[in-house]
Amino acid sequence: MALLASGISLRRWAGLLSAFTVAHGVTFGLASMGWVTVSAALVEPAIAGSIVLVSALHLLRIQVLLEWELLLVFCLGLVHGLGFASAMRIEGAGQLIALSPYPATSIVSFNLGIEAGQCVVALALYALVQALSRFFPSKSYAVWQRMAGVLSLLVGTFWLIERVVLGA
Repeated sequence: MALLASGISLRRWAGLLSAFTVAHGVTFGLASMGWVTVSAALVEPAIAGSIVLVSALHLLRIQVLLEWELLLVFCLGLVHGLGFASAMRIEGAGQLIALSPYPATSIVSFNLGIEAGQCVVALALYALVQALSRFFPSKSYAVWQRMAGVLSLLVGTFWLIERVVLGA
């Protein structure tokens, strides 16, 4: 949310979402096949920490070169893919994919469905950002962008504390 609300260009969004999608798909596929396993006790706090990190960068207005931003988002996608695969494993869906006669096709198809949903959310958020930009045409850092960053920072911090301190 913080990344998308930061008001970056559509082209930059597409690049960052593609990096996240590719990374997410790689780790989801590897974990679904049972080739990579990482404890949810490590993955869940890492996901929450990634939300805090991206939100903090957004709020501090730290500009990162596109190459580094792509690398960062790719790494975050790897972690998020592990988390998603972990949740799927708990539900038993990962076994269905691994036992499929065509597991690669199952993984790609499933991941395309998930990413299509992500694209719908991203496009809706992009439309919202464009609409808000018209209501607040000033080039200055818009209040709504700051509020989105604060909200994502608060949610990420809550999840981080919940997963590290409370062990949820």
